Amino acid sequence: MGGITFIVIGLILSLTSGSIASAERVEATIDVVQDSKMTLVIDDTSLELGQGAPGDVVSGVITGSVESDVSWRLTYQATDFKKGNLYIPISNATIAGTGLEHPIVLGRSGVIYDEVEPVPGSDFDFTHIFSFLIPSDTEPGKYRASIEYTAIQIP
Repeated sequence: MGGITFIVIGLILSLTSGSIASAERVEATIDVVQDSKMTLVIDDTSLELGQGAPGDVVSGVITGSVESDVSWRLTYQATDFKKGNLYIPISNATIAGTGLEHPIVLGRSGVIYDEVEPVPGSDFDFTHIFSFLIPSDTEPGKYRASIEYTAIQIP
């Protein structure tokens, strides 16, 4: 009987000391991307159009650059020229210059350049001639407006 007991104990030990395991493998991936780089620089953020009489066209130059390693567009937002309660619509202004087939008549907002492809190792430099027609019924005084340029990455 001792041998049988030993065998049973051996079987019991064998069953309880055996490991049951189940394994699953998880595959992990990382997609490493390069951070996009985009910089807009306007060389002089003050545009002085000078003096003009009603009916004259005054103008000034806006220069800047966009550095980007992705496709981009350049947009603007603008306000009317104001002096107190008086105003002259921004639609009296146009911009012409680098890469523009025709002058753009400004509105409250719009696109100047669309879907510009990056050129490795170089900036996109631009010069805009900003022209403004002073309406014939404009009262004398100093009128102010703002134009905000924005470079936007195109996904």
